[in-house]
Amino acid sequence: MDMLRFTKVSKNNSYELSYDESSNCLFVAFFGLWDKMSQLDYYIEDVKTMVAHSRPGFDIIYDFTQYKGCINQLVSLHVEAQNLLLGAGMDKAAVLISENELLRASVEFIFQMSGITPTFFCNIGMLQKWLDSFK
Repeated sequence: MDMLRFTKVSKNNSYELSYDESSNCLFVAFFGLWDKMSQLDYYIEDVKTMVAHSRPGFDIIYDFTQYKGCINQLVSLHVEAQNLLLGAGMDKAAVLISENELLRASVEFIFQMSGITPTFFCNIGMLQKWLDSFK
């Protein structure tokens, strides 16, 4: 999987959303601390735009390496976005995350709320090998 082929849908101080139509893969990176709803006004619409470039059976890569977490009130926003992805036909979810146990527990909780069972990785190389093994 060539990360250079991904086309950006949106990028701001809170997230980046991209897609690669040829591999039917989506990419979501989160940044900083999500502590204000105003910084996420277009998140759900941007997710919908990203999903419009996929076909059912798509894979998704989540990058939490630059994410600091979110306030409790914004957990539902993560879950809403994940439910959109599930409804659109998501197949596999791969999560790139640092070895911060507190952050990992928070991220696992969010995925449990939406019913997604992701596979976790600490480096992009292993994540890409894992996804490529299904092709």
